[in-house]
Amino acid sequence: QAQPHDDPTIRSKINTIGVDLALNRGRVAESIELACKTLATLPKDEDRLCGELLLLLGVGYYWSAQWAAADETYAQAGHYAVRGADMITAVFAPVNRARILAIRGQMRRAMAVLEQLWDYASKQDLQQLPLMAGYYITIGEILYEWNRLDAAEQHVTEGLRLAQQAQNPRTLLRGYARQISLLRAAGKLAEAQRATREILHLAHHYQMSIYIVNECSPILVRYWLEIDDRAALQAWIDEHGLQMDAQEVTAILPARAHAERLGAL
Repeated sequence: QAQPHDDPTIRSKINTIGVDLALNRGRVAESIELACKTLATLPKDEDRLCGELLLLLGVGYYWSAQWAAADETYAQAGHYAVRGADMITAVFAPVNRARILAIRGQMRRAMAVLEQLWDYASKQDLQQLPLMAGYYITIGEILYEWNRLDAAEQHVTEGLRLAQQAQNPRTLLRGYARQISLLRAAGKLAEAQRATREILHLAHHYQMSIYIVNECSPILVRYWLEIDDRAALQAWIDEHGLQMDAQEVTAILPARAHAERLGAL
């Protein structure tokens, strides 16, 4: 009698869980290898599972800075998710893809991807569901880069509201990080302290992967240096490390201030 693990679909589902676990434990190379092997043997009619695997593979590529591969993989994940009627992946994949495009400086392409997602969400009546939290926050991030701060604040606030409903720690982390940037831009440094406390709680409580934590590190470092809170900065480095290259650090402060402040740590 055939065992459950002999069924290719069940085996692929088990492997998908393994890919997710490897990512959450920071074993990125392992997750990429397992995802690629599973996709190679996945039954052709498993569109939904294919979308899930591609989404996770895209995260692996993103965390290993393989931007082009992540972009293409997220696009494929969205395609299969729509075909497989998987609304969660159909939303998450283009949101992640838009972030990759924005990171690569392709803001207009990123916004175009999000506009296509909005069309899909509108047809499915998803606009105000918690799974759309990342959409609003990503729109806010792009608007922030375009210096449309009021519109950016509105979108980030809505994204945080939805993320709180979903209790999605990673999306909350991103939302609070962007909120700090907006408050800094408005000169409201004291108010940014609350968002900072929320990030510290989330990162510690959920024992988040260094890859997730690093997404908000530059914003936190910039804020703590601006208010001269070296103790908070040192505590963050002690708990999470500081994976930032010289270019990122130099961009945070003018060279002289950078030398004075980081040199004292």
